[in-house]
Amino acid sequence: MRWFHYSAHGAGKLTGPAFSGSFIVDQKQLELPYGRYGSAAAGCGWIAVYNALQILGIDADMEKIRSDMEKLLFLGGWRATPFYVPALYFRHKGFRVRLTANRSQFSRQARKYPAGILFYLYHQKGKIFPSGHFAAFAPTSDGQCHFYNDIPGMSADIRSMKQFFEDRPAFFMVLTSLER
Repeated sequence: MRWFHYSAHGAGKLTGPAFSGSFIVDQKQLELPYGRYGSAAAGCGWIAVYNALQILGIDADMEKIRSDMEKLLFLGGWRATPFYVPALYFRHKGFRVRLTANRSQFSRQARKYPAGILFYLYHQKGKIFPSGHFAAFAPTSDGQCHFYNDIPGMSADIRSMKQFFEDRPAFFMVLTSLER
């Protein structure tokens, strides 16, 4: 069962609980294949790429992005999307990409570029391996960031990078900054 309507002629036609306008805000509502686990469990990487393209004003084909990103998965998606894959995808498409793992530079870097993707690793109780997540963001005029698909279903997830760090007990983060 699909929880959305999709048209290859414009992301603005996406509807359902997983979407807010042209953005995907709740991957858990998507029943699309991706690697070994599907998009609901492990699709945050391709979703962040899709949302970043929307931030940049590029009308992207959701199905093509998912398919292209799936081809880049390590070992068929055994551990989902590695942190560097969105950067490879964007570089291959001709975008200017900058990666940084230095948290003290995140706020400044986020303000310099029109779009970005934040990747973070964190521990979950009862799990041996750490979990990771990607969230796309756009800087706001007041120095904060509008995050997409970080908190499931939340379309107005706006906070500073400092607030983001406080809300996320992550032990590893990488910021991918993007522009055309």
